[in-house]
Amino acid sequence: MLGYEEFRETLINKFVSYLPEGFEGYHVETQMVPRTNTCLESISIRPDEIGNENITPVMYIENLYDEYLKGDDDALAYIRDKAIMYAEYYNKGREMAANVKDGVDKIISKDAVFPQVINAERNREYLKDKPHREILDLAVIYRIDAPAFSGTVAVNNGVAENLGLTEEQLYEVALKNLEERFTPQLMKMSELLGIPEMYDEDVPLYVVTNKEKLMGANAILLPSVFEEYSEQAGGDFYVIPSSIHELLFVQGEVSKAEDMQEIMAQVNAMECVGNDFLSDNLYKYNAETKQIEFALPDRVKNKEKDISVIEEKKLEKDAKVI
Repeated sequence: MLGYEEFRETLINKFVSYLPEGFEGYHVETQMVPRTNTCLESISIRPDEIGNENITPVMYIENLYDEYLKGDDDALAYIRDKAIMYAEYYNKGREMAANVKDGVDKIISKDAVFPQVINAERNREYLKDKPHREILDLAVIYRIDAPAFSGTVAVNNGVAENLGLTEEQLYEVALKNLEERFTPQLMKMSELLGIPEMYDEDVPLYVVTNKEKLMGANAILLPSVFEEYSEQAGGDFYVIPSSIHELLFVQGEVSKAEDMQEIMAQVNAMECVGNDFLSDNLYKYNAETKQIEFALPDRVKNKEKDISVIEEKKLEKDAKVI
């Protein structure tokens, strides 16, 4: 197995030579790209002569190296297979670009837009070209289901313009789709893990995620989830933003808040969460005001405004009536 630097150099030097027919006159480009909670080095190809091909897929060298280490192929065989796969995605991009003149709806659909909450401070660079809003210490961005690319695509300012949607409109559409297509699920931790109940009755711990268990922390934008649990809990409760994929709801005494936040910080510092990091701050749902607040406001860094998910949504509905 090659070390990372040797793998990187081999990838850059050999990649173009493994591309199939039709890719003569292309060269490799690398670039540092801000991603959620991190910055990765990408590899892509460009024609030697500037043309009209603007849709260029990228692959991330760190991710490729991790995959290479887990496989049995030698480096050259692995790079050859990835070059062939890349060419297929590149050609799909060409087809999509050719269809732009027939309408953007053939490429992306408003029905596929959904929100994603990420940590705001760790992603300042990533947020620069994307419509978003900030709540607590989080930022709400928007993504689109993209089956053609076997994944999702983050909505940047250019995509938003093509969709003809402002940030406010993106938020409205994304919340609607979140409720209908990515419905949050509230369950006991023991149920999620498929283990017998042990201490659930004494120390109630609930998990909020979704059927796919991906980006389940987006539920923080839906008031009904918090109202439902608040009624069950009989009032206030703590919200642990454990990762971008789930939230934890837990009842407890005020004196335990500092302990919970300390444990959260320790887990995040050990990189148990990694790129799925959401926040080091513990939140609290206030049943009286129906707000999500910082549980320990005096210990919050880079504090943004508290969010009342219920009141914010109500104001948007009232605005439509006006």
